[in-house]
Amino acid sequence: MNIKELLEARKEPSKNIKISAYDILKRYKNNSDIYISFTRIEKIGINPKFTYTDTPIGIFAFPLKEIWKEF
Repeated sequence: MNIKELLEARKEPSKNIKISAYDILKRYKNNSDIYISFTRIEKIGINPKFTYTDTPIGIFAFPLKEIWKEF
Protein backbone atom coordinates (compact mmCIF):
# COMPACT_ATOMS: atom_id res chain seq x y z
CA MET A 1 0.00 0.00 0.00
CA ASN A 2 1.31 3.44 -0.90
CA ILE A 3 0.70 6.30 1.55
CA LYS A 4 0.70 9.79 0.03
CA GLU A 5 0.96 13.09 1.83
CA LEU A 6 -1.94 15.52 1.74
CA LEU A 7 -1.20 18.47 -0.54
CA GLU A 8 -2.15 21.90 0.73
CA ALA A 9 -1.13 25.55 0.60
CA ARG A 10 0.03 26.88 3.96
CA LYS A 11 0.91 30.30 5.31
CA GLU A 12 4.34 30.36 7.02
CA PRO A 13 5.24 26.69 6.38
CA SER A 14 8.29 26.94 8.66
CA LYS A 15 5.96 27.53 11.62
CA ASN A 16 3.20 25.26 10.36
CA ILE A 17 5.05 21.98 9.78
CA LYS A 18 3.36 19.61 7.32
CA ILE A 19 2.32 16.29 8.85
CA SER A 20 1.52 13.31 6.61
CA ALA A 21 -1.88 11.62 6.70
CA TYR A 22 -0.09 8.47 7.90
CA ASP A 23 1.37 10.30 10.92
CA ILE A 24 -1.99 11.85 11.76
CA LEU A 25 -3.79 8.50 11.57
CA LYS A 26 -1.04 6.80 13.58
CA ARG A 27 -2.10 8.86 16.61
CA TYR A 28 -5.51 7.18 16.54
CA LYS A 29 -4.56 3.64 15.50
CA ASN A 30 -5.70 2.08 18.80
CA ASN A 31 -8.93 4.07 19.09
CA SER A 32 -11.95 1.89 18.27
CA ASP A 33 -14.15 4.95 17.61
CA ILE A 34 -12.24 6.17 14.52
CA TYR A 35 -13.28 5.05 11.04
CA ILE A 36 -11.64 5.60 7.65
CA SER A 37 -13.00 5.61 4.12
CA PHE A 38 -11.08 5.27 0.85
CA THR A 39 -12.11 7.35 -2.16
CA ARG A 40 -10.62 8.40 -5.48
CA ILE A 41 -11.86 11.96 -5.09
CA GLU A 42 -12.06 14.25 -2.03
CA LYS A 43 -15.75 13.64 -1.45
CA ILE A 44 -17.82 11.10 0.42
CA GLY A 45 -21.38 10.47 -0.70
CA ILE A 46 -23.64 8.20 -2.69
CA ASN A 47 -23.18 8.24 -6.46
CA PRO A 48 -26.60 8.03 -8.15
CA LYS A 49 -24.92 6.65 -11.30
CA PHE A 50 -23.46 3.68 -9.43
CA THR A 51 -22.57 0.92 -11.92
CA TYR A 52 -21.22 -1.94 -9.76
CA THR A 53 -24.01 -4.50 -9.63
CA ASP A 54 -22.38 -6.88 -7.12
CA THR A 55 -21.92 -4.23 -4.39
CA PRO A 56 -24.72 -2.52 -2.47
CA ILE A 57 -24.99 1.27 -2.75
CA GLY A 58 -23.76 2.99 0.39
CA ILE A 59 -20.95 4.80 2.16
CA PHE A 60 -18.37 2.32 3.36
CA ALA A 61 -16.03 3.01 6.27
CA PHE A 62 -13.63 0.73 8.09
CA PRO A 63 -12.50 0.78 11.74
CA LEU A 64 -9.03 2.34 11.74
CA LYS A 65 -7.94 0.00 14.52
CA GLU A 66 -8.64 -3.03 12.31
CA ILE A 67 -7.43 -1.62 8.98
CA TRP A 68 -4.19 -0.37 10.57
CA LYS A 69 -2.83 -3.93 10.33
CA GLU A 70 -2.69 -3.39 6.54
CA PHE A 71 -0.40 -0.36 6.90
